[in-house]
Amino acid sequence: MYAVTQPSIINIDIFIQCLIAFISIDIFSYHRNKSEPSKSYSDYWKELAFYLKKYKLNICFIGFTILCTTIVSSITQFQQIHFVSNLYLGKVSYYDLSILTVLFLLQIVMNKLGIFMDIYLINPIKKDTRVHFMNELTKGKLENLENYSESELKIIMDKKKDAIIAGPKGLQRISMQIINIIVNTISISTISVKLALHVMIFTYFYFRLICWNKLKENEKLEKDRSDKFDYFCNKTNYILQDSLTFYQFDNIKFKTNHVEKIEEITEERNKFIKTSRYSWERYYQLIELLAKINWLIVTIQLCLDIKNIPKEKISIVLSACTHLCWNFNWISDSMSKIITDIASYESFVKLKNKLNKEVETIYANLEFNDYGVTINGHDIQNGFTQLTGKSGSGKTTFLKKLFYQSRKYWNKIAILYQSSRQEFNNKNPYDLIVGFLEYNEEYLMKVYQCIELEKNGALELPKPSGGEVQKLRIGQALYQALLIDAKFIILDEPDNNIDLNTFNKIMVNIINLFPKSVILYTTHKGEVVNFDFNKIDINSIKK
Repeated sequence: MYAVTQPSIINIDIFIQCLIAFISIDIFSYHRNKSEPSKSYSDYWKELAFYLKKYKLNICFIGFTILCTTIVSSITQFQQIHFVSNLYLGKVSYYDLSILTVLFLLQIVMNKLGIFMDIYLINPIKKDTRVHFMNELTKGKLENLENYSESELKIIMDKKKDAIIAGPKGLQRISMQIINIIVNTISISTISVKLALHVMIFTYFYFRLICWNKLKENEKLEKDRSDKFDYFCNKTNYILQDSLTFYQFDNIKFKTNHVEKIEEITEERNKFIKTSRYSWERYYQLIELLAKINWLIVTIQLCLDIKNIPKEKISIVLSACTHLCWNFNWISDSMSKIITDIASYESFVKLKNKLNKEVETIYANLEFNDYGVTINGHDIQNGFTQLTGKSGSGKTTFLKKLFYQSRKYWNKIAILYQSSRQEFNNKNPYDLIVGFLEYNEEYLMKVYQCIELEKNGALELPKPSGGEVQKLRIGQALYQALLIDAKFIILDEPDNNIDLNTFNKIMVNIINLFPKSVILYTTHKGEVVNFDFNKIDINSIKK
């Protein structure tokens, strides 16, 4: 260890003592005032811990790989610092250069950690997070799920996935930079342990500012961003849904407000992004300032003690300080990405809360009996029963609520919703009818004959007509009904886009396929049908 002049020792002693005292107060106040973690982060850490426990053997292998990689990287950086320092002094060592070359090659060969991370940890966790997301959807209220489009659900699923893998994915980068910080600190300690301690204290401040403060602030930021982006997305979708009108009127040179509204939304979105980014920019500036101060203080100490420090040590310490600035900036970028991704888990928590939100309840009590079902005290026998009522009287709403509130009987109920967001283009009818359910060829053939679709079921339909789509949707509901042996089938306007003659044929086929089931349906065809049915008015069955 090389001595330094007395005045600088006193100065740095006082400085370090003050910093240590401040850190002690900071840690004490942090633990004293530490609040309970938010629900978002509590759920996040629980889910992440589950995956890490599940793949603990894989993590051990990856940890060993990280250790080997960081050791090689640390030795390489240490050797590089010494080699460059000697070059500054005009000393050339081909032996050191050959060693450094070998270390570079070894570092390149061992730099497969990203591949190992993807194979053994990231990809399995991605799969599990998506499965967990789908399972969580089944725990909420189905009627609330209707408020989300498939694109919105996919965005939230991806945010959840990104949040969960953010920690493991950033582990390799941050761990290597921490090792590099340690290596550079050791290099500085060759002149003074106190200088090295000073670097460690500033490192503490760095992680205190980034990890502890920013994580909490980013939670609120992500909530605001999630709400705002939902707003921007809905507004944009509303405009794009009217794109056909825009196309027509623009071609006849008739002014519309579509473009102006897109510009307004984009400008508003840009302003919000600028505001949210400003929060991070302030932290970047603070961290950059901290790194520069760190370098300046070490340099000032070197200047004060320059006469007592060998020349070969000066370049080593300055190189180490320069590398420390790079390390801090590198970690800053990694941490900002990790924290932002973790905060995006808030979108998934928000979805769960909305799915579990209480909704307006319409009384719809369903009970099964030997001859059919009883709905709100009204007996309905096996066979067709038409639910009648004026347009807008709430028939569709009642049928959906009846299904939603009869979860205990879902093993006996099949339903055809009035509308569907499912994509039917460029698929063959057989695959569309079976969907993602168990394949049963016998049931599939029965259903296909039932829906009167005069197409080869094994051939792809590039763009089915409205009537063909409706027949396929009926086929999906009937196939589900056969799989669970449904005793109660709800058909909400099965005649949409289907002519009266074909509709009559399909309904006769359905009753022949399900002679011992109650089939409750709505229609715009009224009584102009040629099959037997009973009627019940919506106003009499609703309570």
